[in-house]
Amino acid sequence: RVSAPKRMANPFSNDLTPVVQEDDINWTKLFSHPHHPLHIDVGCAKGRCIERLAARDERRNWNHLGLEIRSSVLSPAISRLHKSSNESD
Repeated sequence: RVSAPKRMANPFSNDLTPVVQEDDINWTKLFSHPHHPLHIDVGCAKGRCIERLAARDERRNWNHLGLEIRSSVLSPAISRLHKSSNESD
């Protein structure tokens, strides 16, 4: 049985509008240590890869930023982030 190819999002589609504009980003509020190195995962999907990288000892002092244009795919990552931040409070 042959499976269907994965459906890819077209980044040039008119129905994909940025949620955040570059000028709206306050890096000091986003990261507690904005001067630390920044790891960017473009097309992070559900965020599992960047989540595992952030947990590594050698990457604990890094800032991590996942970028994804499909908000429906990103929802599980956002839920896990909220859950982990509530557990650390």
